[in-house]
Amino acid sequence: MSKGFRRRLISDKEDGFELSKLNKRHLKFIGSYLKPHLSKLIWATLAMLVVTITTLAGPYLTKVAVDDYILTGDLGGLNLILLIMLGTYGVFWFSSYWQRYLSDWVGQEVVSSIREDLYQHIHSLSLDFFHKQPTGDIISRLTNDVDALSEIVTSGFVRLLNDFLTLLGIVIIMLSLDFNLALVTFITIPLILIIINYLGKRMRLAYREVQGKLNLMLVLRRVFRGLE
Repeated sequence: MSKGFRRRLISDKEDGFELSKLNKRHLKFIGSYLKPHLSKLIWATLAMLVVTITTLAGPYLTKVAVDDYILTGDLGGLNLILLIMLGTYGVFWFSSYWQRYLSDWVGQEVVSSIREDLYQHIHSLSLDFFHKQPTGDIISRLTNDVDALSEIVTSGFVRLLNDFLTLLGIVIIMLSLDFNLALVTFITIPLILIIINYLGKRMRLAYREVQGKLNLMLVLRRVFRGLE
């Protein structure tokens, strides 16, 4: 990991960072911490795929139960569908547990490694750096920002892929069931995207405000301790 990039983690130049600004250097930095845990991430991704499939299977099996068995009074077929649904939900909960467990485990390992490297790097900096850089900001970078980075590169990535595949599966199933009705439903997508974009901006502003208050709180705590 380059010292220049580590230095940016504890500078105030990242306040306007956005996901679209990620470049090869950032990805290389993230990959260096994920590489030792690649096998667990692969298993977490596979568990996520099973979660996606079982999530989509549940509503479809409900549709089959109503249309093909309840309306026709076929109790034998209905019992079979219910058993399949119970098995599907069992697989769903099992896969969800392992997906979350593996993602969180990798996340905690990444947090530990990044904080250790940053701790070693901070000890190599001159006193002039600490005079210019607010103490609260440094502490906040070492705690809150590292946690946020870990959440993004582990659980966040798996959840994003899960949401994308789930949405893709829903679109395919809707088009296969009723093409015209599905197209009418898709008219609302632009409105949903606008709302998501608006809420995303508000959330980023709120996060920066929280970070600023945390920095101030840490500085005041240090001042009060010095007065005691």
